[in-house]
This record gives sequence, structure tokens and C-alpha cells, in this order.
Amino acid sequence: MKSKIEGCHWRDRVTNHPELVDLDINWLDPRDNDQSSRAAYTAQDIHMCTQADIIFLYMGEDNPVGYNAAFECGIGLQAGAEIHSIIEPNRKGWEMVKEVSTSLSYDFDDGCMLLKHTILGTLPNYSSNCGSSA
Repeated sequence: MKSKIEGCHWRDRVTNHPELVDLDINWLDPRDNDQSSRAAYTAQDIHMCTQADIIFLYMGEDNPVGYNAAFECGIGLQAGAEIHSIIEPNRKGWEMVKEVSTSLSYDFDDGCMLLKHTILGTLPNYSSNCGSSA
């Protein structure tokens, strides 16, 4: 299972989360991209989005805007990836990402648990909850 992780300053929290640390996940982390030019970074990021099975988006307080995360979700969705989102309650907007998310949580730990169930194939269908507010 390959997963592209999104957001800002939280990647280590998710890759080391107790619900996820023992699973066989090949994290496609944009921090591994060539940082020498915007063009190289962007090309590598787009490639990761097209290769991912899952786009895991976290919109917390430390991601000030989220334009790149929304862009990456769109690319991943177009390429057939599932979108799994954690959008903290204080974040306004994001209705379109919420609508296309396979799972949606407003809490970091709950979102990591949902991702675990997705990877294990034990995630119930939450599509009727997508787009609802906390």
C-alpha cells in the first residue's frame, strides 16, 4: 500500500502514530523531493500523487492555507487514489475535499485509526458522512 501524506509539520506524527507504525506502508513523502527548484519539486510531487493509493490530508493549525494539499488531492483523485482527510474543526471551507473523502475525521487520532482500517480493509462505508460538519 502506498500513501501520499499531505499537510505541514505533522508527517512524523502520522508515520510514527501507534495505529500505523507497525503496518507495511510505503510513505511517499514530499520532504524527499528535490528542493533545489520549484519546478523539480512540483514535478516529483505530482508524480507521487499519481502513484499513491491513498492521499492522506491533514489540515491542522500549522498548515496556514492548504492550497498545495487541495491541489495534491485533486491530482490523486483524478489518478484513482482514495482521499482520507483530517480537517480540524477550526478550519473553514474544504467542502469539496470533504465531499470526495473516503473517510473524514475532525480529530488526528481518529483519522489515523480510520487510515489503519482502510489499509487493513476493515473501513466501513462512511461516504454518507462526507461533507457534514463537526
